[in-house]
Order: sequence, then C-alpha cells, then structure tokens
Amino acid sequence: RQTDRQIGKMKNLWMVIIGVVAVAAVGDSEKMANFVIDLDLAPEARWTEVVAAYRDEFPAVLRTLPTLLPAPIRGKAIAMSEEIGVALEARMGEYGREMAGIARQLEVSNGAIVLLNCIYEFMFACTSVVAQTEDGQIIHGRNQDLGSGGADTDLLRRVVFHANFTQNGVVQYEGNTYAGYVGLPTGMRPGRWGLSLDATVSLFTMENEIMNILNGLLNEEATLISIFVRTALLESPMYADALSAFVDQQLVAPVYVILSGAAPGEGAVITHLRTHAIDVWNLTSSKYEFYLAETNYNHWEPNPISDPRRQVIVKCMNGVGQDRIDLESLYKCLSEVPVMNWLTTYTTVMNPGTSEYVNYVRYCCL
Repeated sequence: RQTDRQIGKMKNLWMVIIGVVAVAAVGDSEKMANFVIDLDLAPEARWTEVVAAYRDEFPAVLRTLPTLLPAPIRGKAIAMSEEIGVALEARMGEYGREMAGIARQLEVSNGAIVLLNCIYEFMFACTSVVAQTEDGQIIHGRNQDLGSGGADTDLLRRVVFHANFTQNGVVQYEGNTYAGYVGLPTGMRPGRWGLSLDATVSLFTMENEIMNILNGLLNEEATLISIFVRTALLESPMYADALSAFVDQQLVAPVYVILSGAAPGEGAVITHLRTHAIDVWNLTSSKYEFYLAETNYNHWEPNPISDPRRQVIVKCMNGVGQDRIDLESLYKCLSEVPVMNWLTTYTTVMNPGTSEYVNYVRYCCL
C-alpha cells in the first residue's frame, strides 16, 4: 500500500549540475549512501563498514526477505541455503568468503546470508535502457524494482547503496547493491562499459527460479549472475570482452543482461537461459533505432497488457528523440509512471565513456 510519505515524494523537481552531469530529482529521490570496498583486504573484511552502517536494519532484512519466498518451498530453500553455507569458499571462492565474513560479523549462520543473496538474485523486476546520443556517446539507465511494494520495499530503499571497488587505491569498478548482497545488479567499469540485470519473469515461475538458483549453487554447476558481474567488471577490460564473457557463462538462473560500452554502437540485451544465451539484441540493429529498452520480457514478444512499462518508456524515448537524449532526459523517462512505480528502489544513469555514474533512491506509488 502507498504511504503518505511516498505520495508526498511523487513530484519531480530537476537540478542538473553541469560539469559532472549529476542528475538529481528533489522530492521523489534522495542521495544514496556510498562505500569503498577494498579488494586488497581479506574477503572476510571487505564489507565491515557496510555491516556496521546497516547493523540496525539487518535484523529486519534477515527476517523480512525470506517471507517473500513462496510458502511451499520456503522451508526447503532455507535448508538448502544452510547446506551451501557449510562450504562457501569451495562453492563461491572469495565471494563465499565475503558472505562468511558478513555472517560472522552479524553472528548469523552462513546459510542465512546465502539465502539473502539468492532472494536478491531472483526478485529483479526492472527497466533498462541503452541509448546512443546524436554525437555517438552511449548512455545507460535503469530502474531497480524490488520487493512487493510494501514495507519490504521501503526497507530495501533504506539499505541500498553505491560502492566503489578498489585495488591499490584505484577504483576498478563501481555499482549498486543492498546490505548483505555481495553481488552487483548494476555496475560500470569506468571508461569502458556498464551493465544492468533484469529478471526474466516470463520464462519461469518464482518457485522454479529460486530452486534453480539453489540447486545450481549446491551442485557447483554455475554461479550467481550478480557475482559473475563482479568478476566480469574486474577481468573484462573492454565492451567486446564483456559481451563474450556473458554470452558464454553458465548461470544459476535465466536473466537479461543489458550492456553498454564506450564507443558508438556498443549496446546489447543478452537473453540468457541457465546454460547459454539464446539471443543477443544489438543496439546497431534495434527496432527503436537509437536505443534498446528492456523490462522483464523477451523483446521479440509482446509484454502483458497488465504491465505497460515497455510502451511507456518507448513513448517517452521516442518523444525525446536522439537529438535531445542525455542523462537528464533519460532519467526523466525512467521517472515516468509506471516505469517508476511502487516497487522502484533506485534509479541509475551512467555514461561508461565519460565514467559518469549517477544514482538516487526513488520513492513512487501507484
């Protein structure tokens, strides 16, 4: 249900800071917390500052998010998560050690943090856009929709943050995530490429998806997509490398991977099943000419009448046109209801070529 606070934050007022091209909406948005994740530290110690900052919220997160699991599989999912948690490093390497470090600091089981990461993994109901400006720059925007739209979504807004991942004091990549989640659903390698993840809610039921994730981790068959995002951001120097990496990677669940590069024409939506990609929709062949728009459905099929986000974002982008599209106008299109909706926790817009990365917590309701 909508709250009075959410209703009061619906009005969009704009401020563009020239020079850094930071886009801020006053009234329906607020600045996001920022942290540095030092990759030179032992994995168990990397998230210490984040855990300390959100210690008061963690009990509610750990209590609330499991209730979003379908009741018929909830008990089994919890048991499987505990089993995975017994050998985290063997199953997920340094990222498993990061989870174990968070669990130790919170004095909860490893399985509780595994389950939290898996729940975050399958709940994305999002909108992503990659566009090419008239002068050939590539810009990328996304709304991250999460939760049920009630108290759980409000909780997620309180624990979402931006992180810079550094080595030797230099930012290697950056992105957005939530307290307790070591993966990245949105990220950018400065000067090179960026990405966002959208769930493929049309391909599998929620029950199948969460069980696929847990079975994949339990049997060590594949990796969480958001964790592979971090690996790719660190190890794939160029857009072409990232595109190849995501097409070839085996994952624990189906997903849409939306990529943006730094050179003209560098943009794609990868439709990925658990084992392989079934479609790569390139910016250079887009039916929308200068942009790609993805929500949570196959781009070659109609979306449900009950979910008109695609039509609304397409109408807005077409109305803006290639001659006027920039980070500000892209942000405005992502602010159109129902593209921004009662599930939206944050909006990010980025330009990988110029390394601009702007994100705000969002409040909206229908």
